[in-house]
Amino acid sequence: MDILRVVVILASLSIGNRASHMEGQIRYKAIELPSIPGQPQTHVAAINNIGQIVGYSFPPDPQSKGPYETTGIYWHGDQTVYLRNGILVFDINNNWQIIGQRWSPPLSVVYGSIKPDGLVKLKLVPNNNSNLFLGMINDHSQMAGFYTAKVAIPCICQNGKRRVLPMPHGWNSGSAVAINEHGDAVGWAQNPHLEGEGFKESLLWQDGQVRVLGVLPGYQASTPAAISDSGEIVGSSWNVDNIGDALMTPYIWRNGQMSPLASRLDSKRISSKPSSINDAGLIVGTAQLSPRNSHACLWEHGVMMDLNDMAVLPSGVVLWSAVGINNIGQIVCDGRVDGQWRAFLLTPVHD
Repeated sequence: MDILRVVVILASLSIGNRASHMEGQIRYKAIELPSIPGQPQTHVAAINNIGQIVGYSFPPDPQSKGPYETTGIYWHGDQTVYLRNGILVFDINNNWQIIGQRWSPPLSVVYGSIKPDGLVKLKLVPNNNSNLFLGMINDHSQMAGFYTAKVAIPCICQNGKRRVLPMPHGWNSGSAVAINEHGDAVGWAQNPHLEGEGFKESLLWQDGQVRVLGVLPGYQASTPAAISDSGEIVGSSWNVDNIGDALMTPYIWRNGQMSPLASRLDSKRISSKPSSINDAGLIVGTAQLSPRNSHACLWEHGVMMDLNDMAVLPSGVVLWSAVGINNIGQIVCDGRVDGQWRAFLLTPVHD
């Protein structure tokens, strides 16, 4: 997470094809997800295949007390359930289990389940000075993340046990960021063979082995965001030397090869990052149009599209980033309304 999370075809696909294929076509119905009284700003974190959504709410001035002022939220249909103050919720699996983090001392992993009637049962797992961070959970209750022991160590936790994930020889400081239903995990680690800070490379852990996915040609670093059950991996690659103004180039890794994703909107080359991929190969993420302006985007059949052009939105709403997509095509997004953050659910409109 982010508490940090492709290609289908090359970026050379023509904008003309994009326009003739999709322009002006409404594909999604958008609804704003409720916030908490007194905490009007919301961020969405994840959606599962049932349509259950988790995220968190925070005050108009999030600088007041930092993450201590956040409240975890669960949304499903007409239900809005407030989970607990002072926590961030990162993920929910298809068995109604959630994973998150409590920031107020003592720092703790938040793990629990939600009942059909909205009753929430949460368990706080103290970090015990290891700074355990878990950001994603699959249907087998395997949780991916890292713990710190001078450096960050990638790991998977299940049934109260922590399994350290191997890194390439000599590599150090890494994290697992996503895991699929087969237990295959993706993450990153620092490559010490390259000089300077920030030389991260994408890794895949499968069957007890680690595989270096590398970077896109012409780039120096990469990090993954998600892995589908079919083994397709999406992430971003960039040049460390220009990290301040670097263009993030999205990638997809499939069949043993990393390829770039389209990264143009309206004929303009932009920085973009995928965040999620479903089993149909649909990918969502964020396109940075300028230093202070981003739009939620969708990749389909190798074509990059602006989700703001594909949904009927209330006046003044800008979908800023697409955070997740499930296997029935529902998308959750963070949006901006009058300078405030709001969470949105996009549901496909079928003819």
